[in-house]
Amino acid sequence: MSRGGLAPDFLTITPTPQQLQQQHAAYPPQHHPQQFNPYGGAGGMDGSGGPLRWGVLNVFLRDAVLVKSYSLLKMDPFVQLQIAGRSARSATATKGDKNPRWNQTVSLTVPNGHSHLVLTIMDEGMTSDKAIAHCTINLEEAFTQRNVPTRPYDLQGKNPSEGSIQLDLTFLPGAILQANPVVYSSGDLFDPADYGSVPTIIMPQQPPPMMYQPQQPMRYNTQPSPQQDDAQRNQQALELRTMFPNLDLEVIRSILDSNNGNADTTLTTLLEMNEAHVDESST
Repeated sequence: MSRGGLAPDFLTITPTPQQLQQQHAAYPPQHHPQQFNPYGGAGGMDGSGGPLRWGVLNVFLRDAVLVKSYSLLKMDPFVQLQIAGRSARSATATKGDKNPRWNQTVSLTVPNGHSHLVLTIMDEGMTSDKAIAHCTINLEEAFTQRNVPTRPYDLQGKNPSEGSIQLDLTFLPGAILQANPVVYSSGDLFDPADYGSVPTIIMPQQPPPMMYQPQQPMRYNTQPSPQQDDAQRNQQALELRTMFPNLDLEVIRSILDSNNGNADTTLTTLLEMNEAHVDESST
């Protein structure tokens, strides 16, 4: 309808500031700002739309079932983990033998372009450690799913089948591991001073930075008391006696004490004594 010579805003109601505020409250603007993703990119993706393949991998080691014991005494297994030259290790499952339990998390840096985790179960010795079994895990599922639930992984070694190890994986894409990769425990007898400080993981994000700090484990005094040390040597002497029934238990214990409780050295000494006795008998 033509208004002739009337002003353009004739009959147009101009709302007051209070009315404008009420209108905005009743009808909020449809604005959805892009939220920052702490994992880097959109949903932890790289520039091409695929998942980021570098960051921090948390490996929760549960337990293992080994087919064979490669020690005359009970084995003391620990797990060595390696990704592209970067390595870390678990605490030792003392006398875990063929059924070691760790229940511990180990953190490792995953560099770009590397997608395989190598695990080696080692038997800790007084002078040197011995490899028992190993497996290689493809990390593609961890890259895409971020969380891989607990499952067994087959182990190989001297034989095609050496048992299995149970673990689960958590991948933090784009995260940075500040300290040297070490283990932190869920409550077993474990002193982090033996392995360094607990790692700090920084998630990539805008300032202020968000820190991922694993819970500091409780520190335990793992130094055996004299009573514990004496009981352990008695047990070692009894185990050695089963292999040398013709030797007096006190003789075995005396040799064990002279070797400062080193069962491997004591075993070597007893074998030499046994061979000498056999040679004398044959002559």
